[in-house]
Amino acid sequence: MRELINFLENVNVIPVLMTLPPLDADRYFKWISKNSKEMRKNILKWLGSVTKIYWWQEKCNSAILSIAEETKTRLIDIRSTFLNYTDFRQFFCKDGIHPNDEGYRIIADKIQQYLQKIITIF
Repeated sequence: MRELINFLENVNVIPVLMTLPPLDADRYFKWISKNSKEMRKNILKWLGSVTKIYWWQEKCNSAILSIAEETKTRLIDIRSTFLNYTDFRQFFCKDGIHPNDEGYRIIADKIQQYLQKIITIF
């Protein structure tokens, strides 16, 4: 990610990073295991627990935040926007990881707010 940011800046492109939307680890686990007890068992041997799914995704999100801060790269924080809702899971598809139409609307609105703020700066 740092290399890509550096490359973009070197060709006069302003990079903008975006945080990850949260996910519903339980629904995602059911989706990837296809509700098969055998698959669930095998995945859990490797994974340890279903909560690790959220944990790993949170680590990736933290990396984005750290890199944005370290490189002074612009950032759109959509994760916090989702987490401000009492139940962010309502904005995700059956698989627990992809936003549904309303979830994508939340993302689009956040990006639009960001762009409107940036446009007023220039």
